[in-house]
Amino acid sequence: MPQLNESVFDKGIIYICQHNKDGAMGIMINKPIPNIDEVLSKFELKNITPKPNIYLGGPVDLNKGFVIHQSDYETNGTLEISKNISLTSNLKIVNDILDGNGPNKFRLALGYSGWGPGQLEKELKHGDWLLLPANQNLIFNTPDEMMWKTAYKNLGISLKDFGGTAGIS
Repeated sequence: MPQLNESVFDKGIIYICQHNKDGAMGIMINKPIPNIDEVLSKFELKNITPKPNIYLGGPVDLNKGFVIHQSDYETNGTLEISKNISLTSNLKIVNDILDGNGPNKFRLALGYSGWGPGQLEKELKHGDWLLLPANQNLIFNTPDEMMWKTAYKNLGISLKDFGGTAGIS
């Protein structure tokens, strides 16, 4: 929601990958990390071409990589999130992508977004987040700079209807 405009989640689209009694985990999919060459060098991928975007998955465990991808690929540790979308954190997926044996559509991310037990539910009740059903086209085919507005349009909401928090400070 707009009231999160001064946080890492400002205009963030988070794909929820797991939600159970222990909490929730998701990957932000629309915030490319700047200075991609530094990141690629850190992971010994500086010669990769074309250079993929790598996204800030969230503020938790920024040294851990994740790949959200179509379910046309599976390796050890791949988690099927839905019929069409999976999540893999095994480094083998990166090598398979480089070799042309990886998933057809994917998003690479560093870090994740996490919530403790009941935390996400409280944030939803507070009105911090809007929910939208997962949409492969939004995830894999929508330009990053258009994703947030496209998500709002898919909900039938106008951004002009929101002004952030109100009240006396």
